[in-house]
Amino acid sequence: MEMSFKNAKKIQQVTITDCMLTLDEFIAVAKFGARVEFSQEMKEAVTANRKLLERFLDEGRIIYGVTTGFGENVRYTISPSDATTLQENIIRTHSVAVGEPLTRVQARAIMLQTILNAGKGHSGIRLETLELIRNMLNLDLIPYAPSEGSVGYLGVEAHLAMAYIGEGKIYENGQPAPALEILKKHGLAPLKLSYKEGLTMTNGTITVTALGLL
Repeated sequence: MEMSFKNAKKIQQVTITDCMLTLDEFIAVAKFGARVEFSQEMKEAVTANRKLLERFLDEGRIIYGVTTGFGENVRYTISPSDATTLQENIIRTHSVAVGEPLTRVQARAIMLQTILNAGKGHSGIRLETLELIRNMLNLDLIPYAPSEGSVGYLGVEAHLAMAYIGEGKIYENGQPAPALEILKKHGLAPLKLSYKEGLTMTNGTITVTALGLL
């Protein structure tokens, strides 16, 4: 039996600070379209962590998935000039999910969980990346993503991220349309992924956690 979530229906806005939402707050955003805002505390935590990553890079540290390849390719060093290409390629190569597409509520839940996963200030992701996902949630711009992928999450998350970089699809009038066109129509610029970001958005247990909460 589906829960009614009467309290969740009453929530009009959710401000994220410590990324530890109540279930009602999570459902309010995912299912009922509550507006998402970031607290100043969260913004500062994400920004400070990003600066730490940049400092490590300036110091020439070897960091998995940032200055190295992924998986067995960890033995290869990646030039800083190839950082964007590396992060974009992990998104492109993993966008191979199949099956029925995510529903609006499922997609919104995973988008929100992506913010909660990276917004704690430990992932090195840029604030502007999380801001794009937040803006898409608030505008109800839903990426097209097949629901069955590698280990149940990597492929699905990659399809969502493809929309963020303007190479996937976003629903318009119930039909998948080129993401770049939809983003531009709503005044949003597609992401140009930087260090760690492609890896961050296809890592952890984002999808299974989001679907489990639903």
